[in-house]
Amino acid sequence: MANSKTRTNTRFYMNPVLTILVPTYNESNNITPLVKRVRAALDLEGEEGYDSNWYEILFVDDSDDSTPQIIQQWTYEDARVRLDHRPKNRRTGLATAVVEGFQNSKGTYICCLDSDLQHPPEVIVSLLQKIIAKNADIAVASRYTKGGSAEGLQTKTRKAISHGLRYTSHFLLPRTRKTSDPGGGFFLFHKDVIDGVSLKPKGFKILLELLVRGKHSRVVDIPYVFQTREHDESKATLDQGLLILQHLRYLFFDVPDSNRFLQFAIVGGSGVIVNLITLVILVELVNVNPSLGWLGAIFVSMTSNFFLNNVLTYGDTVVRSATDLLQKYASFIGGSAIGLLVNYVIYHGLLEANIFYLIAALCGILGGMIFNYFIAQNWVWKPKSRHTSQSNLMQADQSKVKRNFAIVGGVLPLLVILLSIVIYTTIANSSWVLTGILLLAFLIIVEGMFTIYIMLYTWDNPERIDASVSPREYAEPAWSFTALLPARHEADVIGETIRAVANIDYPEHKKEAFVICREDDQETIEAARTAIQEIGAPNIRVLVFDGDPINKPHGLNIGLSKTNHEVVGIFDSEDEPHRDIYNVVNTVMVNEHADIVQSGVQLMNYRSNWYSLFNVLEYFFWFKSALHFCADIGFIPLGGNTVFFKSSWLSHVGGWDEKCLTEDADVGIRLSLEGAKTRVVYDANHVTQEETPPTLGSFIKQRTRWNQGFLQILLKRDWLKISQVSQLLLGLYILVSPVLQGCLFLFIPLAIYIIFFLDAPVLVAMLANIPLFILFLQVIVYNIGLYEFTNEYKLKYAWWLPFAALLYYIPFNLVLSLSAFRGVWRILRSQNSWEKTQHVNAHRARQSTHIATSKR
Repeated sequence: MANSKTRTNTRFYMNPVLTILVPTYNESNNITPLVKRVRAALDLEGEEGYDSNWYEILFVDDSDDSTPQIIQQWTYEDARVRLDHRPKNRRTGLATAVVEGFQNSKGTYICCLDSDLQHPPEVIVSLLQKIIAKNADIAVASRYTKGGSAEGLQTKTRKAISHGLRYTSHFLLPRTRKTSDPGGGFFLFHKDVIDGVSLKPKGFKILLELLVRGKHSRVVDIPYVFQTREHDESKATLDQGLLILQHLRYLFFDVPDSNRFLQFAIVGGSGVIVNLITLVILVELVNVNPSLGWLGAIFVSMTSNFFLNNVLTYGDTVVRSATDLLQKYASFIGGSAIGLLVNYVIYHGLLEANIFYLIAALCGILGGMIFNYFIAQNWVWKPKSRHTSQSNLMQADQSKVKRNFAIVGGVLPLLVILLSIVIYTTIANSSWVLTGILLLAFLIIVEGMFTIYIMLYTWDNPERIDASVSPREYAEPAWSFTALLPARHEADVIGETIRAVANIDYPEHKKEAFVICREDDQETIEAARTAIQEIGAPNIRVLVFDGDPINKPHGLNIGLSKTNHEVVGIFDSEDEPHRDIYNVVNTVMVNEHADIVQSGVQLMNYRSNWYSLFNVLEYFFWFKSALHFCADIGFIPLGGNTVFFKSSWLSHVGGWDEKCLTEDADVGIRLSLEGAKTRVVYDANHVTQEETPPTLGSFIKQRTRWNQGFLQILLKRDWLKISQVSQLLLGLYILVSPVLQGCLFLFIPLAIYIIFFLDAPVLVAMLANIPLFILFLQVIVYNIGLYEFTNEYKLKYAWWLPFAALLYYIPFNLVLSLSAFRGVWRILRSQNSWEKTQHVNAHRARQSTHIATSKR
């Protein structure tokens, strides 16, 4: 801001400190009195250090009478008087005259006053003294502050117009509230206020333009008496009055941050009209069920509001791409859906308090609008810093995320309680079953919206990704690595994986690898030994073990017990790790003293079958976005591979839990509780490539195992030892998501039944619809990710992919729900066997396109 630097008393510095800017049009009788009064007020002979050139008087003249000749005579007499007499082709009004004067002024400060002597020049010194003493940016000579007077406005009409302009400006343009006289023409400001600012005034209220567009933080008033005009006629006309109104409209609509809330409210009002028209069309003309028509009307009006807000209210916000626009759209729709619930809660609560229904409705609308504005301002279109250092960004993000997540964690339970009360009082006489349905719907809504939030976490602030990419320069190899490759019935893929691990570029004496097999899997053992023999890798060997349980964590603990190296890394039997991955991890551990490094993993075969598209995108969103949110919170359920631990930390927590089906998430949580420092690295250049399960049955088994493992961790209750609320809430969300997915499996057909066949109360129909609405939002988000994924990995983005995403999304979610339900069922039946995921090397069919980068 202009006053960010402290200003000293500059009143008597050399050439010149102050420019007095006087626009003139046919003021021949006023020029000489004005110059004489200015000189009398500002010629301060006798002051210590006085320099007569400390000010200048700049006339910008559009006159066609003798005014320019009179000013010219003064320029001969006093070098401090300057004249810019504009030719006819440049005489476009007072506004442009003043802007030209700003550009041609030489002073550090500029004082604007009229030439008709209604602005007494004797006040100029007081303005300058006040702006310096208060370290302000603008000083306004005010008719409406204590001690001021507008007596020079001789008619009641002019006084009424002046007051109307003042109140209208304050209402429409909050920045004008810094002064009591925003419509005044007598003011002084530091030139920094307009530095780099594009001024576009209309009419003659230039101060409005400075207050709304200028760079200022402090404005001060001093009182003055607006004088009666003595010579010539006032230039105020009806046309000038209309220009003022046009200027106000222009500033309000075309300066995006002039009054965002009022702009937002106006757009919301237009949305009401769109909603009603759409509802009538759907119900009366298309003959749609009223409940379904209501949902359609809500969606259309929300969409209309989004695009109008994007252009009018937040037109200054940069939209980086079509993907960014879609992300904002999804965020806005989701926030508005919650705002709808806020509206209903307030409305029904006031009705219960016997408040007149129209007043209750208005309060509900206002409450919902305020909530939506808060979401729009702080989430959808929030400003982003363009110049933030990486370390400061990460620190700021961590504190901000924890604070925001704690707020969400506090607000949502309160909202749940309020909704529970409303639901109970609304349908207590109907059915407790409906009450349960509505509470379940609300929980699904909350879970679904939070899922969207973490999916878009890094897109919401792309600098977060920039802060977690792989290092651009590698440190000297310091840490030694052991790669653990647990494999069972993987004879078809293990050889390629061994070759990929052997090709990792790192000093041979600082790396080793163990292929871990159970003795009854002779086919995989032979395939592994053959591959090792073919490539001649003495630092890779096969570990064969016997005993139970037959699962991955048991094999990992076998490998951990055999290693003497300092860092243990995990790869799955079908992995294609990048050849620089050890250098990346070593550099992060050396430079940032990380104890654990989780690098990216990406499924690649997105077109193998109908569900693989979504499975690939799940990994894309998890490793590129959601995992960074977890890292900022400090609660990280690690992935199952391409994760690297300092061996001492694994020994400290006793290795992996051999009874847990998601041993990766479990060990990550236990290490977080112990204080291990985890660093998430995501870079498309260095991800480990994998494949989706080749059959639907295999996919369901894999997802069942994950869900069952999360429930095991939930029931172990280690996560309850977490002390921070934000971490506790995140842990609860991650671990209970399988239960909510299982509920969604049951809820989707129930919601469809309620919409089409049940004559339910409005609240029931509304909440029953919203989970389906959340699914639609997630389709939008997945399409955003689909475009980003194909672009990032140089893959073909076929025109039909968005339609495939729309067609298969509900079936995919039903499969996830079935898997979650199956996981719960296996927990209840104490079935803890490890269901194997089949691998067929589908991702290696495109191995030649794997991005390979060699570091300096």
